[in-house]
Amino acid sequence: MAPLFSITITCYNYARFMPRCLEAIKRQNFKDYEVILCDDCSTDNTVEVVNKFIADNPEMDITLLVNEKNLGVLGTRNRMLDSARGKYIMFCDSDDWMDDNCLEVLARYTDDDPDRIIAQFRDVDQDGKLVQVQDLPEHPNKWICGVHHGSVYRRQIFVDNNIKFERRYPDDVYINVLFNKHCSKVTFVHETIFNWYVHTDSQSRTPKADSPWIGHRLLDSAASYIMPVMNEHLTGDKAGEREYLELMLIKIYCLSIYSVQGLPLKTLLGEYKSCRKIMNEIDPDYLSNRFLKRSVESPMRDYATKIVRMTSAFEKLHLIKPALVCYFLISKVHYFDM
Repeated sequence: MAPLFSITITCYNYARFMPRCLEAIKRQNFKDYEVILCDDCSTDNTVEVVNKFIADNPEMDITLLVNEKNLGVLGTRNRMLDSARGKYIMFCDSDDWMDDNCLEVLARYTDDDPDRIIAQFRDVDQDGKLVQVQDLPEHPNKWICGVHHGSVYRRQIFVDNNIKFERRYPDDVYINVLFNKHCSKVTFVHETIFNWYVHTDSQSRTPKADSPWIGHRLLDSAASYIMPVMNEHLTGDKAGEREYLELMLIKIYCLSIYSVQGLPLKTLLGEYKSCRKIMNEIDPDYLSNRFLKRSVESPMRDYATKIVRMTSAFEKLHLIKPALVCYFLISKVHYFDM
């Protein structure tokens, strides 16, 4: 009989984190799950650590896949997706870990047979310090919830619609946008049950200037899959959802600008100019989105709402460049994550 949950975990040179990740699963009171790990050609002792855990815990349903060649995190996720059997699938990284009641809480909300369950999670840094709780707003929306941490998805939707991870960025937003096209029922859980490990040290948070995760490259990639869904899928009786997905695009626009923290001010200002040009070309009326108004309840969490609304306000007042200079100075001592 297939389990309720398939917990998939990507592994690459994170042997030091594997025990924490796996022990957290072992502590779950809810046991109707399978664990699928896939090692992507690690050069450390990740495989040995996982095999020892499997040998020491024969009562757990754990499968270890080992890639013959490096597939990258997205190809590795696709391989585990093809191997999963559960009704719901969870995508995890080996440096993240569950709260002890994580699966129990999620299972509680499967009685209504949703397509996706979204719970709250924490950002925890390399020193074990709580950076922030990614809490849900009072009235969230599926198009705004673009990350997979603390979520489970109906696996059959991936199968029936041949949804696969691809090199589109942000890749978690990409997979959620595709999934949401076929997702009719989402349950939101206002409980914090998962921990996302984030690197906030200055070396780790300084990106490479040509990274696909920052600046105009990030926004260009996001626009390539968001705009077709907005213009072709969210029409007719679904037109009311368009502004939610547009808000996600605006959020990524802001993320694209602020993601260059750690790089020179000239780079920051140059990336803003490039990103603004993209937005003006693909969605020239984005500043008219109703969720940018303070009088309208935001479907985003409070932290992201403040950043997005402040950015749009500075643009309307033509004060964005002085604001970016201030951001550049503050980001030298403070970590930002939307």
